[in-house]
Amino acid sequence: MRSRKIKYEDLEKEFLQRFWKVARNDAMDEIDEWINWDLRGVDLEAIRVLKDLENRFRAETIRRIKDAWHPYEKRFVVELDTSNSTKSRDRILEKMVRAWIGARKPDLPPISPDNFRTEMPDALRYRYVVNFLDDGERLNRMVLDEVREPGSRMGQLFKLDKDGGNCSVHLPLNKRNGGERRLIRLSTYDPCPED
Repeated sequence: MRSRKIKYEDLEKEFLQRFWKVARNDAMDEIDEWINWDLRGVDLEAIRVLKDLENRFRAETIRRIKDAWHPYEKRFVVELDTSNSTKSRDRILEKMVRAWIGARKPDLPPISPDNFRTEMPDALRYRYVVNFLDDGERLNRMVLDEVREPGSRMGQLFKLDKDGGNCSVHLPLNKRNGGERRLIRLSTYDPCPED
């Protein structure tokens, strides 16, 4: 276990020397600045948009339940989980290093000091928690419709991830290799991409 940690630290040091050309503390300061300034505004706007969608979905679901099963309209429908929505600066740097380790072209890391502001996957992450699979599938369709709708605020803030279809919802428990069950994954757009 200790040797793996040392190996990662060596790789991180090499990554910083080759691609960032600054000390670790300076790199962390730059990541902090991104988290606290650029991401903060995106985070607040994304939560507002996602909360609005949650409220509309809940109202529609409760209306449907009320029509069909009157005593059950107070059941849990959906909740937006915004706890721990921003990756830590250490985790952001680690994702950069691990992307470089797994890259086919080690001289050109896929996520680097030059592009991490626009290419970092799930720097912000949100989860809708639902109690029933059919609620999740209907919410999934609603999210996809909103993201794909031209000019929608959701479509301006989010895009579908390349591996967004990697879904474990319908996999049997013994076939899952993680605790996460999702239908789709979205990424946030950077509101101020660098020139």
